Formats: sequence, C-alpha cells, structure tokens
Amino acid sequence: MSNQDSGSRDDPIEQLIKSAGRGPSASPEARARVYAAVRDAWRREAGGREQANAQANAQAATEANPRANAQTATQADSRAVGDARAADIRAVGSARAARAAARPRRRPMRWLAAAAALGAVALLVRLEQATDSPGEPVATLAVASGPVYVDGQTAGADVVVTEGGTLRTGAGGRAAVGLAAGAVMRVDEETEVLFASPARVDLRRGTLYVDSGVRPSATTVGAVVLDVQTPLGTVRHVGTQYEVRFADARVRVRVREGQVLFEDEAREIAAMAGDQVTIAPQGAPMRSAIAAHDPAWDWVEGLATVRGGDSQTLDALLRWLSRETGRELRFADAAAEREAGMLVLHGVEGLTPDELLDVIASTTSFSYSEAEAGTLLVSHAP
Repeated sequence: MSNQDSGSRDDPIEQLIKSAGRGPSASPEARARVYAAVRDAWRREAGGREQANAQANAQAATEANPRANAQTATQADSRAVGDARAADIRAVGSARAARAAARPRRRPMRWLAAAAALGAVALLVRLEQATDSPGEPVATLAVASGPVYVDGQTAGADVVVTEGGTLRTGAGGRAAVGLAAGAVMRVDEETEVLFASPARVDLRRGTLYVDSGVRPSATTVGAVVLDVQTPLGTVRHVGTQYEVRFADARVRVRVREGQVLFEDEAREIAAMAGDQVTIAPQGAPMRSAIAAHDPAWDWVEGLATVRGGDSQTLDALLRWLSRETGRELRFADAAAEREAGMLVLHGVEGLTPDELLDVIASTTSFSYSEAEAGTLLVSHAP
C-alpha cells in the first residue's frame, strides 16, 4: 500500500466525511432539469463559437495559399476537434458541478451535533434524577384525621415527610407530626406547611401548634428548636408550646407555655405564656390573654396521643395528660403521689387524653376531679 493511501486513511477530514454517511440525493425531476441545462449549454458551446472560428480560419487559409490550404484546413479541423473536445470536457465539468449543486450539502460534523444532543439528554436525565430523589426525612405523621395530603398525595399515619415536602389539610382535616428534631407539631384544618429544613417550617396559610417537649428552664434559654416562617416574619421559640396562625394577611401567636419571639425586618415582638398577639404588616401588635386550658386549645388536644412505650407508670401518664390539656396536676396527698409512681399501666400507646382518663377511672383505684378551673386533682382509694 502506498504512502498516499496510508495518509488518506489517516486523514481526519476524510474520516469525518465518511462517518457522516451518504447524504440524501436530489429528486429525479431536479436531476432531469440539471442534465437538460448542461446538455443545451454544451451544444451551444461546442457547435457554436469554436466551430465558427475554425471554419473562418480554414477559409482564410485557402484563399491565401491553395497548396497550404489543405494542410491548413487539416490543422484547422484538428484544432476544431480539439476545441470541441475541450468544450466537451468543460461541459462534463459543468454537469458535475451542477449535480453537486443540486445535491444537498453533506454535513460532515453531523455526528458532533448528535453527540452533543446525547450529552444534553444524559445531563437532563441526571438533573431529573437529582430533582426526583427524596430529600432528608424531617417529619413523620403520627395522626391523620380527615383530608390530609403530603406532597399532593393522600396521607395517613407513619407517612414520612422529606425536606422540601409539603403537608396540607382540607376542611375537617387535622394532623399530628413528629419532627426529626424531637418536637411535635399539630396542624389544624385548611392549613398548608412547607418543611424547608429540619429546623424550619414555612406556614403558608392556616394554623399549627408546636410542642418542643421541653419545659422552659435555665438550661433551655437561648436554644432555638424550630423556626416558623410566615409571610410576615419568623416566629422563634425556646422550650415551649405555642400556636401560630396566618390568615387575612395577619399573624396570630398564642403561647401556652414558655415564650416566643416574632421577628421581621423592622420589629421584634415577644410573647410569654398566656399571651395572644395579633400582628399586622404595619402598626403595633394587638395583645390579649389566653389560659392554658382555654377551649381554643381543644383542637390541639384532639390530636394528642400517648407516645414513648406501651407500658408506663401512672405518674408519667398523668404528667403527660396535664401538659397536653393545660391543667395543673395535683395529688390529694403524698400517699396518692407515691402510689401513682409505682403503678404501671399497659396498653397505653396511642391513647388520647380523654381515653386515658377513662382507662384510669375504670381499671385502677385512682379517681380524678377538677377542683377548680384548670386544675386536675387525683385521689387514691386504698
């Protein structure tokens, strides 16, 4: 094999042209028009100007020298034939050029565009996979009553909410959610919440209630458990129970226990236990009082259930019930309190406050009463 053949095989331009493949041919009608035009041009050129010039040269030579006329005529004829052949060659070249013009241009770089397209598709698939991948779990539904939806899908107990997910309740729908950080959140009807991160939720509309599970003390001061972002500002809390509602372009904060702080670009508004604060986009907040056992908290109590084990002491259960209902717990005497610390109840996981009271009254020697508003008095009969 010659060096020229080897060089041709290694020529990158040639390889690109070959990899592009044969391009589409012109239609039969287009080819016919091109051939007819070339043929007419060749005839005019071959039978016209060159032949006329040859004949004129031959006639002039004959008139000048009869002997040389024959030789000159022969030479003229030879030139005419040569000119005709040249015209034929030019016509063939014109025909080739016309066919090349009629044929659509090949695209030797077509494979590069295809590769780029495949790369774009692969990148899009990876981006979609990344978008569709579930985020970090930040909450789990403990109770779902009525129409409750997570990311647009009907949801029930034990459904996991991931970071960036949304929880929405319809009319009559309520939910209790355990947060990954350890707090509990309860969602009232017709509410929408976005779980932006493990430490932040965005309240888009409606009402939610947060229970950090930790009573305020010297050790909890300055510890932020959860931020509730509203369209007007952020509600932060320290070891507390509170409710946040956003409706009619206003934020309402109720504090059952502990304290919270509302912040926007221009204001910091503090609320303590027993405070109800309504905040408008502008102007001073409106304040009023609300008791821990006020009927306004009833929707929250309806979502509370016993957690932490199926077998627990009566003392632990009564203290949980006291906190969930906003009632102060009192024992009739020291003996009753001691006895409650030793008695273990079984099968209590998932009971509501009212169900727990029914179990205590029907299966133990303890009884309870409300000696005064907001106080639960527990007695023991030996």
